[in-house]
Amino acid sequence: MTDTPHIVLGIGSGRCGTLSLTQLLDKQPNASVTHEHRPLLPWNVVDVERVVSERVARLCEAGTLVSDVASFYLPYIETFIALAPEIRVVCLQRDRDSVVKGFSRWSDTAHSAPTDHWSLEPAAGLYHDPVWSTIFPKYEFRREQKASGDTGTSVTIASKTSCVLSWIEHHSQTPDSFDLSAHRTAHPLNTHYLLPL
Repeated sequence: MTDTPHIVLGIGSGRCGTLSLTQLLDKQPNASVTHEHRPLLPWNVVDVERVVSERVARLCEAGTLVSDVASFYLPYIETFIALAPEIRVVCLQRDRDSVVKGFSRWSDTAHSAPTDHWSLEPAAGLYHDPVWSTIFPKYEFRREQKASGDTGTSVTIASKTSCVLSWIEHHSQTPDSFDLSAHRTAHPLNTHYLLPL
């Protein structure tokens, strides 16, 4: 047993298997694994080195193999690798349509009000969640006046379009698009980064 904990971060767009990955990692010997460890990290990064240093320190307090799995790590990955080069990253990818459908089902039941996490300004009838909406990227949409008798179709389309844009942004920035060659070193857990499955 070494004094330095092994850190594994799991990332994904959300609704892509992060909870299942958490459960799988937690079955490993001497593992301390969390899902969306608090505090949630905002998508718009401020003072990134301090935030990452604090998160690494907090994770390392937990045990020999420590892990957190969450969608909000994507904008922080390069800093995690720079500050903790021994870190391992597991990036989950799920097809876009399944992610959008999953978010639609989840959003319908997870929040007390109709929620759009991704629009800079939610359409009439949709809201940002004060906690969860901070972890998603935001996009600006030009909205047209709702026609008389419209039952919210344009609201649903805007929300789903935002989710699609988030999926595209996530998958265009996943670790396989980073230059990790300088960080691929022998490691007691494995000898390479665990990348898109």
